[in-house]
Amino acid sequence: MKTRAPFLLGFALAFIVTLAMAQTFWALPGTSVLDPGTGFAEMVLPAQTNATSNGACSSACTFGPGDLFKKTRRSNGGSSMSDTFPAASASGMVNGARLVVSNTDASATLTTNAGSGTVMPAGGSTDTIGPGRDVAYEFDTTVSPPQWRGSYNTRSALLAANNLSELTSAATARGNLGLGVFATASSVTPSQLATQNAYTFLGNFTGSLAAPTATAIGSLTNKSSPTTSDLIPIADEAASGAIKYATIGQVGTALSSGIGAALQANPSNPTGNSSTSAYKMMGLGADVSHPCKITPAATGRIRFTIIANGGNTSGADYGSFELYYGSGTAPANAASVTGTEIGGPWIGQANVVGTNPLNAEAIVTGLTVGTAYWFDLAAEAGTAGTTALSSVSCLAQEF
Repeated sequence: MKTRAPFLLGFALAFIVTLAMAQTFWALPGTSVLDPGTGFAEMVLPAQTNATSNGACSSACTFGPGDLFKKTRRSNGGSSMSDTFPAASASGMVNGARLVVSNTDASATLTTNAGSGTVMPAGGSTDTIGPGRDVAYEFDTTVSPPQWRGSYNTRSALLAANNLSELTSAATARGNLGLGVFATASSVTPSQLATQNAYTFLGNFTGSLAAPTATAIGSLTNKSSPTTSDLIPIADEAASGAIKYATIGQVGTALSSGIGAALQANPSNPTGNSSTSAYKMMGLGADVSHPCKITPAATGRIRFTIIANGGNTSGADYGSFELYYGSGTAPANAASVTGTEIGGPWIGQANVVGTNPLNAEAIVTGLTVGTAYWFDLAAEAGTAGTTALSSVSCLAQEF
């Protein structure tokens, strides 16, 4: 027992010393703010805020040997700061000695100054740490004069709060993305899109998620028996051409209810024309008794038709007729020729006004929707007599 006591005592002392040394470099589980009880010991870099071994400081701090191997946080309410590092002759300034400086100020710059007999990373007497940046300085005694080197720093790191303003060239960075003008565009114009096959729609024409493709109408799936509930696109001219849709049933109803204008009227017999040298208008669209007028409502394409018995009252002569149309005020009976000629002449036989059938017809396109148009016959006698009409009907149909 006497021989074992010194051995056990020595073992206990060695364990205590080892534990003390371990606690110098390691925080026991749950004793560090970085490890609140996870069960794992971790290395903790001692930290201090606006203070050094020389005391509290704000605009200027002086570092000493007691600040080596510590992280010093610095801020000054937005005002610039200037700190001085230990001299080369200070205690503890060995090769590999380290100072970690964190500028936690939101806007102020921190200048670090080399202590006597040392230089900063670039070889000069000062270094700069921007707002929100950290630099770990490591002392290098293998060069002359001894130099503080940045072993790591966040000087060039991109901070979220700065929205990429730290980039040396934002334009170059955008170019490296390979996006061209789209790197800064807030919208895309049609001219910036890739070219598309002629006469195609761009879209997803499948029944599931898929990339858009350019597809011609004839390449779409055909529905050979559409129903009244099927949809078709339309341009609403009453709403400045807004793109809308309608069902086939709605379109059919609109067509059957007369979307195109139509006219059928029976004007009273007009006074004939006895002139043998000039055509005169019959006045078939001039008044309520002669209502040969129509207002296009859809296509502006109209078929004009005038049916009558026409000829010359003279037993030895004939009459001729021409078809005219126009807009504005319709010509009266016996007025000079006006409007646009669209057919004729039609020749009526002598002395058969009541029995000589006349059918004057023509199609006109490009008329203005919403504008009223009259249509009429102009008549001229041959060498004598009077050219006249009877049993007149006028028809107009938009299609």
